[in-house]
Amino acid sequence: MRNAKTFKVYGLSVILITLSLCGCYGRSDQWVEGRPPLVDASGVATINGEPLDNAIVTFRPIEGNYAAFARTQNDGSFQLTTFDDGDGAVAGEFDVTVSKMVIELEPNPANPQVLPPIYHSEHSMIPAKYNSVDKSGLTATISEDGDSDLRLELVGLPEKKKVLADNR
Repeated sequence: MRNAKTFKVYGLSVILITLSLCGCYGRSDQWVEGRPPLVDASGVATINGEPLDNAIVTFRPIEGNYAAFARTQNDGSFQLTTFDDGDGAVAGEFDVTVSKMVIELEPNPANPQVLPPIYHSEHSMIPAKYNSVDKSGLTATISEDGDSDLRLELVGLPEKKKVLADNR
């Protein structure tokens, strides 16, 4: 008799949990519903004719509010993201920036857990102008059909290392 009662309570609990989860997933989300339509947008970034890997590419709309970004792969390719990974971009015209920074930290040997480090520098692996909307000179237009052939062709030499702290 006791097992039958336990079974009924257990069964009822499973049914209630299942129904509540179905209700959660069935609700609409105002933030997702309010998103503008996106189109596929991808391309390749190069520097001096060579693939630019591990760089951050940002597409800032000339008009509108929805920027898109990507990290370049080893072959320089990128797939733009606006909301969810690789979901694309809003069609329109964009100013484009590209950055690739290397940060060096050397902890204090006497106490490596303490900040600030004994040595701290940053180094742009591409010309600094590409990191500025006002100076990059890079623009792109993404059509309403999408664009899978965006080309970002950078030229120039890396910037000199900028030492932020050297307490050695």
